[in-house]
Amino acid sequence: MVRTSALACCLALIAGGVAIASQAPKQTRQPATSVVQPAAATPAAVNAMCPIGNEPIDGKTFATVNGVQLGFCCPGCDTQFIAWSTERKAAFIEQARAAQPDNHHGHDHPEHAAAEGDQMPLVYAYYLPNCPVLDSREMDPSRGVVKEFEGREVRFCCTRCEGRFDADPAATLAKMDELLIADQLPLYPITTCLVMEGHEMGDDAVNMIYKNRLVRFCCEGCIADFQSDPETSLHTLDKAAADAQREHYPMTDCVVAQHAVADGEHPTEVVVGGRLIRLCCPDCMAELLRNPAEYVKAIDDAWAAAER
Repeated sequence: MVRTSALACCLALIAGGVAIASQAPKQTRQPATSVVQPAAATPAAVNAMCPIGNEPIDGKTFATVNGVQLGFCCPGCDTQFIAWSTERKAAFIEQARAAQPDNHHGHDHPEHAAAEGDQMPLVYAYYLPNCPVLDSREMDPSRGVVKEFEGREVRFCCTRCEGRFDADPAATLAKMDELLIADQLPLYPITTCLVMEGHEMGDDAVNMIYKNRLVRFCCEGCIADFQSDPETSLHTLDKAAADAQREHYPMTDCVVAQHAVADGEHPTEVVVGGRLIRLCCPDCMAELLRNPAEYVKAIDDAWAAAER
């Protein structure tokens, strides 16, 4: 009797639950919807013209250098640009930024020109006119190969010579060093050791090429001191070269832009291969570094004409 009563109670509870459920509003299952995330926008390239092909960028080939998006006219130009030296890439980026419409610096704005007494940028470009592998062949900057090897810029007339260099870099670098020492030694602006201030160098002075630049020491023991902080010594060397050449500098116009420095502006000064080069503005640095051999020759020709 007790069991029957319990069963009846359970049935009554179940019936009540069904009734309650039937009175509840029906839940309609919504169809699943896919949320499409907007594609990440490609950062706008800082340049409109390819630095390699000198043609408009294709909108598909990009590379990011030091956080800056750069465009190229076709695949392959990006890898060639990456192989440029650090300062050459930086100079192109600065020039591209200056060319943007919303930027307010350039040839007409003296606030971006280097003031006299400012520290000059250090230039390590390979500036000799001939290929270091085929030293009788003059290089064409539009077709040549620019390579950075162990932090040092090297240029070749063609990819075949680059391959020959890769097979035996030490031999080519040794030949390059001889050519660079012979070229820069007559222009070297100081007679004292670059590290030991005031210490005159004798006939046994040590000549060393550091990133295509001649540096001289009284003894081999000074090389380690130089290598611990090369930039400080090189800024000292550049200042001495500029001070020695500025008074009789043979050109009044910018060697790149071919016009005089605007009134109220100071020229941008750099030293390339021991030569002082004065530019009308920092924007001309990119072109100087694109083909340093052309502008070094122009300076040498101007000096030769002035000495006649």
